[in-house]
This record gives sequence, structure tokens and C-alpha cells, in this order.
Amino acid sequence: MNFALILFVPHIHWQIANDFPSIKYHLVGRVKNYSLTEVPEYILNTLVIYNPFVLPAIALLLFRRRKSAGFERTLIFISAGIFIFFFLSSFRYHVEPHWTAIMTVPLVILTFNSLADNEPVFIYLRRVTVFSVFIILFVRSAFMFDYLPVPIVKKQYHDTRQRFLDVERIAGDRPVVFSNSFQNPSRYTWYTGKFSHTLNSLTYRKNQFDLWNYEQLLHGRDVLFIPHYIDDESKQRLEKYPSTRGDTIYGKKLNNFQSLQKECAILENKSFIFSKIKECEISFSIFNPYPYQINISHETFPVKFYARFTGKRNSFYAEKLEFKESIGIINPGDTLSLTGYFSATKIPNGKYKLGIASECGMLFMTYNSKLKEAVVSD
Repeated sequence: MNFALILFVPHIHWQIANDFPSIKYHLVGRVKNYSLTEVPEYILNTLVIYNPFVLPAIALLLFRRRKSAGFERTLIFISAGIFIFFFLSSFRYHVEPHWTAIMTVPLVILTFNSLADNEPVFIYLRRVTVFSVFIILFVRSAFMFDYLPVPIVKKQYHDTRQRFLDVERIAGDRPVVFSNSFQNPSRYTWYTGKFSHTLNSLTYRKNQFDLWNYEQLLHGRDVLFIPHYIDDESKQRLEKYPSTRGDTIYGKKLNNFQSLQKECAILENKSFIFSKIKECEISFSIFNPYPYQINISHETFPVKFYARFTGKRNSFYAEKLEFKESIGIINPGDTLSLTGYFSATKIPNGKYKLGIASECGMLFMTYNSKLKEAVVSD
């Protein structure tokens, strides 16, 4: 146990040094309002992952098993703890099916130790396992070869490669910047072998791409921007490219790329009170965490700052900040003390989480500060 803890020390140090990204990802970033829609999907996915013909038999074996102690008792607690943890998590966010795969090892050990005294169950599992192998091979082969007339399988597994090859054709030598999806840049790089990145808006969670500092590799380069969410308003600002699959790819070729994804704004106050009947002001500091200049008046990616309020049930309001002082270029390492002014007349009375957000050109808005408590009243 002590040796295992020693081996785990580098990971613990990494978590502390990076402000616990894994914990925030699962316990904060993915969390939504309470919902019952994900719970049955979690249970169904667990049955599928562990075989709906096998898992009930394993559960029956463990239920009938005599009182366990020592190592086997530990395995039972590990399996039950994993299932219960993700079951409770499913009330707040979507649980990916493979996350519970870590139960496999303890369940296999417990099952084999229980089969000696349960010959009928042993015979059943042996037969159903042989039968399941053929089903698994059939399903797996359908993911590899396009012969199953199921639209979701075709779209997810067989059209993906061609879609990203179409994006590559449009991009040419430009790196591709996606938004609000860590899957898309990963798939693009997998199928094309070319560099790609993703930018996260304030409605999306942080992920591994935020830790890699790829944003710095794109600065000043010409890129192809492919947004994840496309509404009627954004279509007006994007270009339409025909794909070889017959549909349309929306994107935009942009020159001299600049983005502001890092946490670079500091709100000194712990809480704020704003009035709806007079002009509001908010003071904060902004520093440049990059090894290059931030051009607030950039020709293609001008930076606009907002006071962003998040209320109950994810209601939000973003008010553009106006500054009486001129902000031009922020050099690497420099810090500016700013006072922004805005109107709160459109924000309902109540309590909110307040953060400083920014928008670079047509890129989606993102948070640049930690969230603070705020109250809006008449």
C-alpha cells in the first residue's frame, strides 16, 4: 500500500501544480442540473458493457456468496463503490460507458472464486459466453466494415474519415481550429496526420487541449476555423464548402490567428453588488500570460471583455465592458489595472456567479477569471 502511494506521488504533484484539472473535469466541468434522463442510459450502458446475459448471473453469484473477508471483501467494495459512484454521477451528467470498465478485474476474480460452488451458473455462463462471442464479433465487424444499414453506425464509424479528409482538403496547409469538442481535433489528426486544436467557450468544459498550450503554436498563423455549434446567425459569418458526402461544411479561413483562452483576469473582490438604476463598474487586473503580445485592437481578432452573470438553471447574461482608458497592446508579463463600465438593466434581480469573459473576433466567448458571488438589485 505504501509503495503504491509512493508511485502515485508524481500524479498527485501534477494535480496540485495544475489546480486539480481531473477533479474539476469530472466534478465541476461536466456537472449539469439534476436530471433523470441519464440514469437509465447509465444502467443500460453498464449492462451492454458487461454483457446483459452475463452481468445478472454475476450479480446473483455475489448475492448468494457466503460472507467474504479480507481480499475478496475489498474487491466487493471496489466493485460496488465504482458502480454507486457513477450511478450517483449520472443524476448530474452523462457517464461514458467505458468509465466503469475498471470494475472488470475485481468482478472476474470474484466470479471465478464463486463458480466452484455453483455448477449450474458455471454451465450457463460457459454457454452464454460462447454465444456472446459471435454477437460481439458481428457488432465489432460492423464498426469496421460498412454493411449494416443503421444510420447512426454509418455516420459515427464510416463517414467520419471522409468528413475529416474533406476538412483537410479545404484547409490545405492551414492548421484547423475546432471549437467545443476535444473529439474533432483528435479525429482530424488521426485521419490526416496534421496538427489541430480546439478552443472551448464558456458553455463548454476544459479538457486536455487546455493543458497542452497548443494555443501558443497557432498564434500569428493562418488557420481554418470549424465551429461545433452553428446557428443561423453564425452561418452569416461563415463560408460554405461542399463535401464529397453531399452535405455542407461551415467554416472560415482566418489570417494572423489570436485567441485569449487562459485565465488572465483577476477579480480582487470576493463579492459584488450591482444596481440596475445606475451605471455599474467593475475593477479587475488583466495580465498577459503568453510569450507574445496581446493585441486588443487586432484587425481580425479584436478582444472584447464582458461581465458574465450565471444564475439559477444556467441562465446567463453577458454585458460588454466599456473602458474610459485606452487599451492597445499588452506585452508579455505586463499587468494592467482596469475599470469596466456596463449596464445591468436587462439582468433580473437575484444572486449570480460573476466572471470576466472575453471574445476574440468571431471566436466564441470564454472565461478569463475565476467566478465570484454577485447580487443584482434595484
